[in-house]
Amino acid sequence: MTRLLPEQNTSTMLLTVLIPTHNRPALLREAVRSALVDIPDDAEILVIDDASEHPAEHILADIAAEDSRLRILINRGPRGAAGARNFGVSEAKGQIVLFLDDDDELIPGYSAHVLEITSTTEAGYGFSAILRCDGSGREERVGRRYKSGQIPVSAALRHKIAGLGNGFWIWRSLFLEIGGFDPVQTIDEDSDLCCHLIRRGHLPWYADRIGVRVKVGHTAPGAVGAQLTQSSRSNVVLDCYLRTWQRHESCFPSLSEARWFLGARFLRRAAKFGSREQIDQFLSAARPWPLALAFQAYVGLKLCSAARRRSGPSVD
Repeated sequence: MTRLLPEQNTSTMLLTVLIPTHNRPALLREAVRSALVDIPDDAEILVIDDASEHPAEHILADIAAEDSRLRILINRGPRGAAGARNFGVSEAKGQIVLFLDDDDELIPGYSAHVLEITSTTEAGYGFSAILRCDGSGREERVGRRYKSGQIPVSAALRHKIAGLGNGFWIWRSLFLEIGGFDPVQTIDEDSDLCCHLIRRGHLPWYADRIGVRVKVGHTAPGAVGAQLTQSSRSNVVLDCYLRTWQRHESCFPSLSEARWFLGARFLRRAAKFGSREQIDQFLSAARPWPLALAFQAYVGLKLCSAARRRSGPSVD
């Protein structure tokens, strides 16, 4: 696992909002404007252009001319979201890095709340509730069952990990210390990062307030700007979820919820894609045997459900 993250930060700036981008010019402008409205004067927005057809420097030229808090760089690290974010963190001036996807928007007041959390607690990273907006304009609040505060050590693993679109922030020094994202993880890099943090004893801070407006369903699979989870090939998705399982499952107790969670999330996707060979390989290596049997029963149910969906309703 190669992660090149040179230490280049000598600034005392508190916050960097980091936005990697690829071929989403109109959405990018909305994301940048939402962040400029929210961040304090002594913070920055750092846009990392990951080989966009229309360079972000041109798309944002008028905004950058009006506001010196916006910086735009071309990704000089490995291609992809993980590589672009790694490069962005290496170039960030802020001590705290708040990740924002180029098709989402910061909710007013969230960056100030993050700075309050980091100044009054010892939390190393955290995330928030979100406002999920679909293509029809319908909005839905999505959060956790916990109140604002540090997620307890007794909580299930699924409550301790979060996507980078969930108002995810982290101390830059901590991100560099654990090596950042693995560029090979083109999908599920956020879960992989969270597992690394949890294994080292870091627990997230959850903000039970909406931090980000997350836009979904705004592009069709395969279109320019399509969401990564929509446009990635099934084998790439499965490889990444399997890699997360293989790296971290042995670090949790053998019959724990955490190990079940990591394995079941891979099997659920493998069953959806009908990848019998990868399922068989997973089951043959699963240990201990009670967990392997549980996985076998689980994936059997998922395969049956997937087969029924593919066959559709019967016609007499």
